[in-house]
Amino acid sequence: MVAVSALTGEGLPELLRMIDRRLAGREQLVELVLPHAEGRLLAWLHEHGHVLERRDGEDGIHLRVALDPKHRAQLERQLGARA
Repeated sequence: MVAVSALTGEGLPELLRMIDRRLAGREQLVELVLPHAEGRLLAWLHEHGHVLERRDGEDGIHLRVALDPKHRAQLERQLGARA
């Protein structure tokens, strides 16, 4: 879901990106658990993907995220750098 302001147009770029990704039909579903301290990566996922589900647990933040192949590859590189 994307909030869009009819007065200011705020949120419109994100809506257009989301529509583009949906029409392209190339999003891939990723399920992961982020440590609570990974706020920067969580923000990145919200900016570059579509967070479908979030559940906060004691062991971390459980996410289901739809990402296009380019951003999925970037995520995998980021996660690999943290390992």
